[in-house]
Amino acid sequence: MKALFSSELKRNAFRLLSANVLSQFIGLAVYPVVTRLYSPEEFGLFNIFTTLCGILFVLSTARYEYAIVLPRSTKDAAALVRLCMRIAFLFSLILLLLIIVFHTQILALFHMESLGILLYLVPLLVVLNAAGLTCMYWFNRLKKFNLVGRYWMSQNIVNSSLKVVLGAMKYTGSGLIYSYFAGFLAAVCSFFLFVNNEKSIRLWISVRQEQIRKVAKVYQNYPKYNLLHALTNIVSTGFPILIFGHFFGNEIVGYYGLAFLIGFRPINLVTTSLYQVLYQKISDLCNKRQPVYSLFKRFCIQATGVLLPSFILIYFISTPVIRYLFGADWIEAASILKILLPWLGACFISGIFEFIPFLFSRQRKALSIEICYALSRLSAIFIGVYMNDFYISLMAYASISFFFKVYQWVWYRKLVRSYERSR
Repeated sequence: MKALFSSELKRNAFRLLSANVLSQFIGLAVYPVVTRLYSPEEFGLFNIFTTLCGILFVLSTARYEYAIVLPRSTKDAAALVRLCMRIAFLFSLILLLLIIVFHTQILALFHMESLGILLYLVPLLVVLNAAGLTCMYWFNRLKKFNLVGRYWMSQNIVNSSLKVVLGAMKYTGSGLIYSYFAGFLAAVCSFFLFVNNEKSIRLWISVRQEQIRKVAKVYQNYPKYNLLHALTNIVSTGFPILIFGHFFGNEIVGYYGLAFLIGFRPINLVTTSLYQVLYQKISDLCNKRQPVYSLFKRFCIQATGVLLPSFILIYFISTPVIRYLFGADWIEAASILKILLPWLGACFISGIFEFIPFLFSRQRKALSIEICYALSRLSAIFIGVYMNDFYISLMAYASISFFFKVYQWVWYRKLVRSYERSR
């Protein structure tokens, strides 16, 4: 077992992490240029757009993609792929009809009037994101981690390069959104262009209707509990963007968005890579009734050992670094980043193991925790709104978020220990 952890697990994690690090580095490397091509207000509008898209992305597959790695039968996994895409196409059609009917009202509601027809990209983005996530979990199941890494690389390279090109061409009103769309399109295409994946496609096509109905019923806890859980999480994470934009203006949203990007993207790239590998590995170990606590403990200790000195360093160097890299106009983002750091660190430790409630069928409690988390964060934000002080709102939000993430980690540890005792 020790040899397995030290070879296959680390090798797969390194494949994903190296690809993700490189792609995210490219994305961050262009920001010193991009922040000089687009204004904080334009970034604020873009952040509101992507926040709304993120909420819709969660709904687009009913979270069935998370179940793809679980079935012992490959046919059942293929049926889940078909189920995800059916839900996504139906959901995108409903969105398109709503946008056609309520186009003007939607733009006015979120103060996005300048987007105009760009709002019609949303249903297409929903389908592309659903296809990308579904394929990612499918190839994760097959241990084709190189394709998952290629997905991230394609998305970030195309997105980042187009931001610079379109910004230089003065398409500052729409360049960020067109780049965002092109990144998703390139990422999905990367799974099949120049790659021989016809076998997977034939398997998906061969799935029968009764198989799709069967897996929809077997894994019904994902739309029943995990969907609402994920929706609650993404909405509560998007609260600052939407509420700050409404009460404090798009410029503040632009600063917050850059601070969140600088702090969250490096954490997210590592978390996502480790999540993918650990989800596959720990679910496999649980199916075989083998121990997992030593793996859980080791990753937590190593992650804390890396994060703590790194975040202390970031706290002290963030102001001069942001001024130098992104320009004096963005210096406000440094103050915001310092406030977010404890929460971001807790997100990393907890986020690696967010799949644990799914493995042990504790989605109901996970949902209850997430609802309390969301309501607490919303209440914290409105403390600052009531006092008309952005920084009070931000500090209350970040503090509540930190303590809830610590509580989640304690619960995950308890679930793993309970599993060990019951083997």
